[in-house]
Amino acid sequence: MEIGCCISSGNIGKLPECGFDFVELPGKELFRMEPGQITALRRRLDKRNLRCKSLNAYCPENIIIAGPGQNLGEARAYARKIAAYASELSVVQVGVGAPRSRCLPVGYDRTIANEQLKEFLRYTADEFAAYDIYVSLEAVGECYCNYINRLEEAKDILDSVRHPFLRMVLDFYNMEQSGEADMDLKQYVPFAAHVHISDDEGSPDRRGFLRPDRYACHEGRLHSLVEAGYDGTVSLEVDCPPDACLCIQSCYFLKKVLNC
Repeated sequence: MEIGCCISSGNIGKLPECGFDFVELPGKELFRMEPGQITALRRRLDKRNLRCKSLNAYCPENIIIAGPGQNLGEARAYARKIAAYASELSVVQVGVGAPRSRCLPVGYDRTIANEQLKEFLRYTADEFAAYDIYVSLEAVGECYCNYINRLEEAKDILDSVRHPFLRMVLDFYNMEQSGEADMDLKQYVPFAAHVHISDDEGSPDRRGFLRPDRYACHEGRLHSLVEAGYDGTVSLEVDCPPDACLCIQSCYFLKKVLNC
């Protein structure tokens, strides 16, 4: 297994050399870059002996995943650009959480939303499949949005779309919000391409590094994940700038627990 850290490109230099195998960058940040900037970013990562294996924060809220105003042509053009950049950075999977792009108005027809999401995922997965990159749908907590909040809902969408490059992200922070963090994950692990883990600093908008007072909780959940058959990548998903001490502690903890 490999351990990564979610980080903005501007903070790569602040990430301590403590054993992270890769970084996970925001997709919407890459979209704003020019091709030359992507090449320069790849060089910066190479100098640190880091790969960008994964993307989070896939898109800004004007790219509608499901809901009023969805524009599939715009969404596909967005995916095409991100996919090309991701390929240059050697990304292997991109997570689609983007809660602000799928907040549904009160009373919005869920059947319509489901069809919109399926079409969005088909188009997006087609673009990334051209580079052998997986697209992973993430169930997000109700503290972030009101649509696809549970693993079962995400899996139902995957089962319906049945695209060979479509998978799931298992996010323990979001799963804790929905009461799923301690459940048996065997039915979901075969569909999982990536895992997120984090704690918070008092707010869902301030996800942070792992707190020592919660190590026992995290250790139990990670052991259950491995026992369910998962052997892929795991990222610390944090919203705050990297703190050297907390980075080192969290990375060491994950490496020790996951024996990697």
